[in-house]
Amino acid sequence: MKLIKLLHLKSVWLVLLIASLLIGAFWGRKYSTKGEFPDESTNVSPRPELARVEAEEDGESIFARQCRDVLYEMQYCMPSFPLPAAGKEEGHAADSEQEVTKPQAIVSLRPLRKKQRIAPPEKSVQMDFSGHLSGDDQAAYTEGLLPAVRTTVASLEARSILYGVGPLSDCSGILHRVLMGVKKRCPDYEYPTPEHYRDSRDLARWYHERGELILIKNALAQAELIRPGVVLFYGRTGVVYRNPSVNTLLSSRHGIYHVGIVARVYRDKAGKVAGYELFHGHGRKGRTKASRTRWHQRTPTRAAYPPFGNGRQQLVAAARLVRPVDKGDVKKRGE
Repeated sequence: MKLIKLLHLKSVWLVLLIASLLIGAFWGRKYSTKGEFPDESTNVSPRPELARVEAEEDGESIFARQCRDVLYEMQYCMPSFPLPAAGKEEGHAADSEQEVTKPQAIVSLRPLRKKQRIAPPEKSVQMDFSGHLSGDDQAAYTEGLLPAVRTTVASLEARSILYGVGPLSDCSGILHRVLMGVKKRCPDYEYPTPEHYRDSRDLARWYHERGELILIKNALAQAELIRPGVVLFYGRTGVVYRNPSVNTLLSSRHGIYHVGIVARVYRDKAGKVAGYELFHGHGRKGRTKASRTRWHQRTPTRAAYPPFGNGRQQLVAAARLVRPVDKGDVKKRGE
């Protein structure tokens, strides 16, 4: 019995000892935290003497203190900027920096050269060559230009130039070859160059800029325009042009698609144009040679072929190979 009482007392003392240790640890932690953070535990008021000094400061002292703060920030806080290089103005500093930061590929690029478009004169100088030419123009064509055209066409046809193989081997390239051959024999005229007027639409634009392009809206009614040495332009395959404008014919989407030069004209018993021979580059690439074709008839052999067209391509415009030159200009060139 005594042993049980003794054990009971020891357990009570043990519980009290543990409780006292826990209470001591709790109060010790609480007071240590207040000591580490005095601002949170107590509201410390500013020193009265400092508040009194600030209140007694006048406007001049406050302004002087602000100036000192600004000077300090400018001297120690603001980053320094590099000075511009000697010998360069300020206006060029940004340009030099841009040149350094630009990639080399962008610096080397050049703007594309736009084609210079010349509007036709107000008074069109084009000549309705459906009738007879004047005496001087007729002599120029019969004595100089037409023989040069025939000789050049015969020479090119003998060379058997395959379509689309090599330089100037498509339809516009073949016409440029004709123009260059005629220019060697008749240098006093103005000719388009492949450097500035390469394709068929460019050639039509060249003639239009000089007032020489005639739109063909009715091939049967304008058949007298078809003469040897005349350049003919055709539209896209299978497209019907009822009343085409110059803008339409010069557009890349709906415009001119083929070009050639008249080598010979056939007439019926009544004297009307029945058909013609066209020298041009045509056919399939690498298989067809530049040659004269004779399927351009007043009455086509197939229903889908338009009158005087190139197969299913409608005849839409015509122009003289060159424009007659004033005699005064020829004399000036000779001098």
